[in-house]
Amino acid sequence: MQDILETEFGGMNDIFARLYEVTKDPDHLLMAKRFDHQRIFKPLADGRDELKGLHANTQIPKFVGAAKEYEVTGDPYYERIASFAWETITQHRTFATGGTSSYEHWRTGPDQLASEIGASTAETCCSYNLLKLTKHLFTWNPKARYADYYERALFNAILASQNPENGMMLYFCSLKPGHWKVFNTPRDAFWCCTGTGIENHAEYGDSIYFHDDQGIYVNLFIPSELSWQEREITLRQETPFPREGKTILTLSTPESQQMVLRIRVPYWATKGVTLKINGVEQEVDAQPQSYLRLERIWSNNDQVEVTLPMTFHMAPLPDADNLASMQNLNPRKNYNVLYHAERGHRYELNLAAIMYGPLVLAGRLAEDKLSQDVIFGNRDARPEDLLAEVPDLFVDEGDPNEWIVPVEDQPLTFRTQNVGRPEDVTLVPFYQIYDRPYTIYWIVIKKLQPGAKYLKTYND
Repeated sequence: MQDILETEFGGMNDIFARLYEVTKDPDHLLMAKRFDHQRIFKPLADGRDELKGLHANTQIPKFVGAAKEYEVTGDPYYERIASFAWETITQHRTFATGGTSSYEHWRTGPDQLASEIGASTAETCCSYNLLKLTKHLFTWNPKARYADYYERALFNAILASQNPENGMMLYFCSLKPGHWKVFNTPRDAFWCCTGTGIENHAEYGDSIYFHDDQGIYVNLFIPSELSWQEREITLRQETPFPREGKTILTLSTPESQQMVLRIRVPYWATKGVTLKINGVEQEVDAQPQSYLRLERIWSNNDQVEVTLPMTFHMAPLPDADNLASMQNLNPRKNYNVLYHAERGHRYELNLAAIMYGPLVLAGRLAEDKLSQDVIFGNRDARPEDLLAEVPDLFVDEGDPNEWIVPVEDQPLTFRTQNVGRPEDVTLVPFYQIYDRPYTIYWIVIKKLQPGAKYLKTYND
């Protein structure tokens, strides 16, 4: 049986554990355990990442199954597997979007991602299943870090995977600088990520809210209305997020009642939080990656307004100074000359994405749309002559708030200022780009001494 499990069999342990939860038939639990792939499970249970070389989305459904097996058995063995798998994948094997894998595999060890940047990165099915796993872990231990990851992957891996004009979906989420998104077609390119994609975009109302015996967790800032029938509470959320970092929550209840309302303070909310209850500003001590805990007797039409200022921040790869990978990404430029000529003196090179709050910003590299035959149907389309040139960012300050400015009258549209070489670039949320070349990862060259000059030999 263990030999059979060496192929891709989906989350069969999850399916039978769920069936057991309904039927209480011990044969169904036995069957779930028969699909436990011990070669994969045992290292994870011991806290060891031995995922290198494995097909990513063959494994992630197994971890979701382990999570369900923990819930129906209480066996800590399964909890260790699911928790460590989530930890090592989301913290050491994912890109800025929250997606993982390269050519469907984990081809390198943890924190070795620079060499994996390419056109066949971040298979969408992986993101889909990581969100499933994240939901399990949050219900066991409601930490804001789980909701932070969920938000990141939802906006940057899931929302960004659908073409808003016709509903078609991605298989791979290309991270190759100057490349583009390649979508399926209704009849001629129906991939595994098309099937999961149909579920993805029907579930934006999922995981906004959770509850315990004390009250409600508000995890995501999405316009919505929650009906908690057992408590006769309706919670309506009105928000312009992510165009603005604020949300308004209005409670409806026939009778006043005591409840705890927990509102997530994301990791990116580093500039403080403003809280108003019924229009009156409250004094709060809100730390990033935590929850505002509001316990009171709530009355009908009570209103909570939360403002979370959004700023720019960098998301470097863990091996961001991988010079060989930089050279492969842009062979037209001689990074070796730049790096070694002034090494340790004036320049520092990094590979990094730019984020605005939870949003990955993509550089819009061309104004002309690509042809339909390039962006639909052919997931292996990589004609090098269509790759757009990608500027490098040559900065004095590591803080992008110093060199990115908003574009007037264009929401969520920004522009680099005097740092792009050979030219500055327009930045928009990754999910808004679907028909032209882009880049997420930039080669960022930081001057380490005042007055350092751009090397003329760099473009030779």
